Amino acid sequence: MKAVKYGASWCGPCHIMRANLIQSGIPFEEIDIDERPDLAAAKHIEYIPVTEFYDDGGALIDSRTGIVSVEGILSIVNKH
Repeated sequence: MKAVKYGASWCGPCHIMRANLIQSGIPFEEIDIDERPDLAAAKHIEYIPVTEFYDDGGALIDSRTGIVSVEGILSIVNKH
C-alpha cells in the first residue's frame, strides 16, 4: 500500500498530514497543487490536504480530505 498526498507548501494542515504519514510508516508521495494545478483540476481537488490510498496493485482504495490521524491511517492500512 502507498499514499499520495496533495497539498501546498503554505498549507498548515498539509504539514500535519505529512507528519502523520511519516509517523505511520506508510510509503507516500507528495504532490504540490501549486506546481501541478493540472493534476489538481483533473482530480477535482478543491480543498487540501487530500490523501489517496492505493493498494499494491495501484487501485485506489480510499481517499480522505483533511487531516487523518496516525491511528486513522493505520486503520485504513489494516482494512486492506
